[in-house]
Amino acid sequence: MPSALSSDEREGKGLIFYLITVYLILDLVRPDFVWHFPKLISAILVIAWILKPVKVSSVQIWGFVAFVAILGLDCLIAENVFAAVWTTYGMFVLLLGVCLPLITFTDTFMKLRDLINAVLAIFFYIAVYAITHGGFGPAGTGGGQDENYVAAAMNLVIPLAVFSFFTEKVKWKKAMFLTLVGTYVLAIVVGLSRGGFVGLLCGLGFSLWKSPKRGLAIGLAVLIFTFLGVIAGSSYWAEMGTITDTSESTADMRLELWKIATREFLAYPLTGVGGDNYLWRMHEFQSPEQLDKFGRIVVAHVHSTYFQLLSEMGLAGCIIFGVIMLRTYLDYRHVDMLSGRALTRAVGQDNLSQENMRWIQNYGRGLMGGLIGYMASVAFVSALYYSHLWILVSMIVVLHKLAIRCIPQKELTVG
Repeated sequence: MPSALSSDEREGKGLIFYLITVYLILDLVRPDFVWHFPKLISAILVIAWILKPVKVSSVQIWGFVAFVAILGLDCLIAENVFAAVWTTYGMFVLLLGVCLPLITFTDTFMKLRDLINAVLAIFFYIAVYAITHGGFGPAGTGGGQDENYVAAAMNLVIPLAVFSFFTEKVKWKKAMFLTLVGTYVLAIVVGLSRGGFVGLLCGLGFSLWKSPKRGLAIGLAVLIFTFLGVIAGSSYWAEMGTITDTSESTADMRLELWKIATREFLAYPLTGVGGDNYLWRMHEFQSPEQLDKFGRIVVAHVHSTYFQLLSEMGLAGCIIFGVIMLRTYLDYRHVDMLSGRALTRAVGQDNLSQENMRWIQNYGRGLMGGLIGYMASVAFVSALYYSHLWILVSMIVVLHKLAIRCIPQKELTVG
């Protein structure tokens, strides 16, 4: 194996890497006072990216550009232009001001490893806060951290912590990753989120399926569900028992909101009604039956990332989003294939190379498991313009680029 991975440990991370980390802390934790620091950081990152002579290219990056472009065009037809413009601006800052530099400047394995550990630490803080505040994150409902959003965020990192536990050999570090898993799961339980429970099952199911140590994975799964059985009271399981009950009040309301979203899409099938404009066009698309049922014009968010995408960005947004997700999945598959081949042909490689290869493989599985768990969770909340999903996609792009660069060329060509 080339020295690219082993040399990472001798390289400094640089100011840009630390700025990316600070941005993630401010954006994910959302403390009360952030002033204009996120904007300033993103501006510095964009300038640094422009000045960097070698640019990174990927399908996802071009997808980010197209996604922002569609939001920008939608400003021309939006009912609430203010909301559409600020949504476009926010996604421009996130996708092109943060995700693009993250992909470009996270150019060594150790940088990626430190970035993932930083994300795990950030979500650990959010989890601890949620456990002591009824499932709500530091920013509360107003900052997009109610119990459902927190649960979705926990499902994003649970598989990462699980696969880090599988890969780590140092006992105290294994114990640390196991503690992270328990803390994340507890944060979901405290919030009583049914969508979070669905995402948890999906993420853990993928982790069990792709585990490099099936016996250990089964034991961990048993431990997690035993933990759930001990800490989750009867109220939690009663709440989870209503998952399939579509007549339950919140489930019934979601179905009605999704019907409105479908009507908005059918009226504007190509472009949707514009970023963050579902709410502002609801009154036009509520049926007489809905008006009679609720006795008023309903004003609410759509409570589904997929119906949010459908209604606000139409077919154009759905196609771009689908391409980004498909390419991300294919990147994961490529990483898994390359690392698997490299590990089976590891005779003659030094221990450091094999160790890094195991981390590459399991980071890929952890990131994909997190993506699956998160995407299952956000079927019930409007999270299209939140950073979690896009940061995760960006890290998979980084991992894919590193795997191609660092795995011996013969691993790329052997069929």
